[in-house]
Amino acid sequence: MLSLNPRDLSTLNRLGKALSELGRYGEAKQAYADAIEIDPTNNIARKNLERLTQLSDEAPTGRPSHERMDPRLFIEETGKTGFTNLVDLAPREVLARLTAGDQV
Repeated sequence: MLSLNPRDLSTLNRLGKALSELGRYGEAKQAYADAIEIDPTNNIARKNLERLTQLSDEAPTGRPSHERMDPRLFIEETGKTGFTNLVDLAPREVLARLTAGDQV
């Protein structure tokens, strides 16, 4: 898609997400940086680039694979939101590697 439209922000953001989940952090950072260069107000790219700056460019060896949650476990009901306080958080580098759907 980028060969057809190298300035497509959605594609750059999705590429950054995919590379991040593969542990290819250096390439993910570049995809998000490219998106910010095109649109400095791109909050998705900015937020993800900020998260990735806490990590080295490549995933550590022996990185465990992510187990995904069954999406049927989540029930969406408009207007129903819950909050919880988290305690004993992992170090920032560990938290920066988490993506939506990871078990914690």
